[in-house]
Amino acid sequence: MTTNALAEFIERARTVTIDEAVDRLPGVVRSGKRHENAGPCPVCGGWDGFAFNTQKNAWNCRAAGKGGRDAISLAEHVLSLDVRHRAGFLIACEAVLGEAAPDPDAIESPEEQAAREARIAAQKRENEAKAAAREKAGNDFRTREIAK
Repeated sequence: MTTNALAEFIERARTVTIDEAVDRLPGVVRSGKRHENAGPCPVCGGWDGFAFNTQKNAWNCRAAGKGGRDAISLAEHVLSLDVRHRAGFLIACEAVLGEAAPDPDAIESPEEQAAREARIAAQKRENEAKAAAREKAGNDFRTREIAK
């Protein structure tokens, strides 16, 4: 079971873009291009097997055969974590946010709990709206390309 403080922490971590996370993760470097960046993987090495696109919010490691569309999965790969387990997931969240996870045993007042639940609900709505906007932008792009 997660506390409200921990749930809010996780929701905030889900909003972090790859563009924001790249600067907080060790070994990930920008290649100097605007959106599309390629270079050596911080885990696998090589020359150009690792790439991330800040506009598409996506990353890919050809050597490991892994990729994703969020900062938490990028942190999982770069830090060699297993986010299927709570500890690995929380470490990935901490890495993309650049802050420690809240104490799950902390006790909060009913007012603090109500305020936190409201923030969590608002954050979830914002996350869903951003995801829908990204999907719509992608669909619009595909429609324009097909029309060409």
